[in-house]
Amino acid sequence: MDCNDVEQAYDHCARTYDEDHSSHASWEVTAVEEIVVLSLLRHIRFNDVLDAATGTGRYAVRLAQMGKRVVGIDVNEQMLERARVKAAQLGIDIEFQRASVLAVPQADESVDLVICALALGHVKDLATAVRELVRVLRCGGHLIISDLHPDIQKAWGPNYTMVVDGQEVPFPNYHGDIREYLDSLDAAGAELLAAIDVPMQQQRGLFPGPLVIFARKSDRGKVEPVVPTGARAARA
Repeated sequence: MDCNDVEQAYDHCARTYDEDHSSHASWEVTAVEEIVVLSLLRHIRFNDVLDAATGTGRYAVRLAQMGKRVVGIDVNEQMLERARVKAAQLGIDIEFQRASVLAVPQADESVDLVICALALGHVKDLATAVRELVRVLRCGGHLIISDLHPDIQKAWGPNYTMVVDGQEVPFPNYHGDIREYLDSLDAAGAELLAAIDVPMQQQRGLFPGPLVIFARKSDRGKVEPVVPTGARAARA
């Protein structure tokens, strides 16, 4: 599977994506992920933001409402159109561009914060994507990556499919080991601050929740980790 397969899947999801992620029990992971990400944002200062793989603008809209300058990119035009409509209805100025995380159009060192939420698991070339996200960060800027837990990605695998509107569509998951994320960060020149693993309580017991990775681009020495209260963090 490749990016075209993922784009096909989100073509089918776009129309009801926001509704599904706010009501369907299988997407409780999104609510948990937001708690962690928003907690991290309270610890840092930033003005210029890239929301990479923005989808329908979940974080782009929220950050623009906070007065931040935000650009959102995504490969899927239907998802971007939902994001544009949402921003227009709220009277928010956000620039949305169709672009891939593998070829980010922003200039080097042009933003203070990059968020890439629940997306990189579908990108086979993780190292290139992370390198692009780090490239556009200014020194001292922060990167937040969230994704399906590697244990879930490993179980589902690259040939996983899901049914949307009665049609089976591809939903590949490529990264079944947290080291893939951490090695990509290291190769891109980013410092890991925290890898936050949040288990979720299900009827059958604890279930792997989202993985949230917090990193910083810096030309200075070791920095102290910043970990939100109540989250379980594992340093590399």
